[in-house]
Amino acid sequence: MSPRRNALPDLPWPCSRRQLNRSADRLREWWTDFSLPADLIDTDAELREAALLVVRFRQGFRDPLDRVSVGVRSFVAREGAPVVLAQRLKRLPTIIGKLARYPHMDLSRMQDLGGCRAIVPTRSEVEGVVRRIHKNWEVQRHDDYAVSPKPTGYRAVHTVVMRRGRLIEIQLRTPLEQRWAAEVDRSAGRLGVFLKDGQGPPAILGAYQQLAEEIAQAGEAVEPNSFDAEFQRLRAQVEALMPPK
Repeated sequence: MSPRRNALPDLPWPCSRRQLNRSADRLREWWTDFSLPADLIDTDAELREAALLVVRFRQGFRDPLDRVSVGVRSFVAREGAPVVLAQRLKRLPTIIGKLARYPHMDLSRMQDLGGCRAIVPTRSEVEGVVRRIHKNWEVQRHDDYAVSPKPTGYRAVHTVVMRRGRLIEIQLRTPLEQRWAAEVDRSAGRLGVFLKDGQGPPAILGAYQQLAEEIAQAGEAVEPNSFDAEFQRLRAQVEALMPPK
């Protein structure tokens, strides 16, 4: 579905924020209108131009994201922690899907179109990295979900910074927070729901929320594999909900 990079036409760039958001709205309308064919983006000139404009906007995040990732690597290393970091730009289908889930969101203000995630061993080291981020960069938003978890049980630190005119999200997680989030993503994929957004079978949501609380209460002295049995039990619950093959 994503257009090839070398297929970009000579679109006016930079475009206005209004043009960008209107293009995103057009894609959102197509995505949520099931009376329209799924391949309309390949045949409708207006829809395709809207997609290409969004793709070009997305490409503008690559350099700011690279710079933020390099900086976060340095901040983590200065805390004396091993560097485990990943970065990504949202793919076009993921961007449109998020716009569809949040109908009042403007693409120009989407805070996680470009993002990086660092796995940091301890909470004190996470706090040290956060201090360095606030000292060196222009922070637009800071959410400490370790202190105030999401209703689903999700815990991490999210900080959004402005680099070269682009909003870049930084996620900082401890190893067990990362393990929990990865298991939730895996179960969500199996069930075809957005567990992170509180969608899905109540029993599964409740079980993951309870496990997140147990992990938080256990503290940082436990080994990353200490909760293997609990995660395996949750996987079995998810598999039990799947239709027979």
